[in-house]
Amino acid sequence: MTHFSILVAISCALAGFDMWLTRRRMRDYGTKIEMNPVIRRLANKLGIELGLLIGVFIPFCALTLVCSSFGWEDFYAAYTGFRAFLFTLQLRSLRFERNMKALAAQFGPQRGASLPPSAPPSDPTAPTSTP
Repeated sequence: MTHFSILVAISCALAGFDMWLTRRRMRDYGTKIEMNPVIRRLANKLGIELGLLIGVFIPFCALTLVCSSFGWEDFYAAYTGFRAFLFTLQLRSLRFERNMKALAAQFGPQRGASLPPSAPPSDPTAPTSTP
């Protein structure tokens, strides 16, 4: 097995994790959670799975093919390193998400911000009694 094959396997695993996590978050929180506007637009128009396939997996395959064809192993190694860096950020984000869910469960839904029952929201279209 060559070094390039190892890089491809690592990058594929990291891209797969990225797709899985993005899919899960988009299903749980909506497509607005995605920071990449291209993937967000694709997911809104084509659905989450197809949007991720076109926005993440196809570019990954194209970059792998181009780097393999031209022998750009160093560039691909840098790309794999960048993917690994994103992976560490995603792990931190998962930990943060887990902690936020634990806090929400600890405090419960009764602590959410809401108006008191004695102060209903004002209706700007309601008629007023002042002359």
